[in-house]
Amino acid sequence: MAGGGAVSLAVGLVAWRSARQKQDALTDLTIDGSPSSPIQPGNEAKADYLKNQMRQREFVAIATVPLGVGLVAGGVIYHLIQVRKARRARSHATVQVGVAPVGGGGAILVLGRSDL
Repeated sequence: MAGGGAVSLAVGLVAWRSARQKQDALTDLTIDGSPSSPIQPGNEAKADYLKNQMRQREFVAIATVPLGVGLVAGGVIYHLIQVRKARRARSHATVQVGVAPVGGGGAILVLGRSDL
């Protein structure tokens, strides 16, 4: 679970970084180099393409980063619960009793183990 979350986080962060690069390239196409200024004449088609690419990558980042965070957190919590259960199970004494026939009678066998 945590491994899948890590992959999801990685995909989201790569997509976010790519969206920022598209945004920078889009800013380079403006008249005075600021994000709020108009696009240089003749670069409108390229600007539209960059905007679409940027939005797609932002969508991927918005979808995968929270999913990844949730999966990593869930995996860590699951692991901690399982470790705690295993420690609790090992900390209890184990006793086994058995009866066995032997020549001339029988025997009671008691085996025990304690991790305390």
